[in-house]
Amino acid sequence: MRRTIENQLASPGGRWLDLGPHPFIVQIRSTTSLDLLPGVIAGDIGPKLGMEAVDNGFMVLQGLKAPRDALLGGAGAVNKQGKYTPPAQRRRAFAGMLAARTQIVGRSAPALSVAAAIALRYSAHRKQFGPPVKQVTSHAAGGTGLGKEVAPVEWPVLMYPSQHRRVMGAVYAAISLRLLSPAVS
Repeated sequence: MRRTIENQLASPGGRWLDLGPHPFIVQIRSTTSLDLLPGVIAGDIGPKLGMEAVDNGFMVLQGLKAPRDALLGGAGAVNKQGKYTPPAQRRRAFAGMLAARTQIVGRSAPALSVAAAIALRYSAHRKQFGPPVKQVTSHAAGGTGLGKEVAPVEWPVLMYPSQHRRVMGAVYAAISLRLLSPAVS
């Protein structure tokens, strides 16, 4: 089984040069037993909140060396002597990474919208504390004219400035992502 990966390209052209991230196609599993090849560690990290249908995992490549022909052609080339030739259009080298990043933005907008809606509804509904209310008795009613504290009226926690800033910040970010993610992709 082969996978396309973004990895650092190092070329020995006289001395080892770090040429930045480039896309490669590498074999990570045996074609007969489907076991991971030596130097490949992979695993599942479980579902992400709001993205349960996406299978998330990790892969570590230890000491894996890919041959020259594993480098995807549009991202540059390395000849037999180890000389690196950059791609004709530098933008192509980052096209794979850019596509993945725009997908992350597009998929995070719905998840953030759900989280912000839950936080907003909870903060608007949950009541807590509130300023003390003083009830003043008048002299005409036989009172002293002094105020006495009565049970406070509880406020929604959204009324507190720190909670309001946090929740509304998430709401504004969700709206922004919803409006801008189609333009990015």
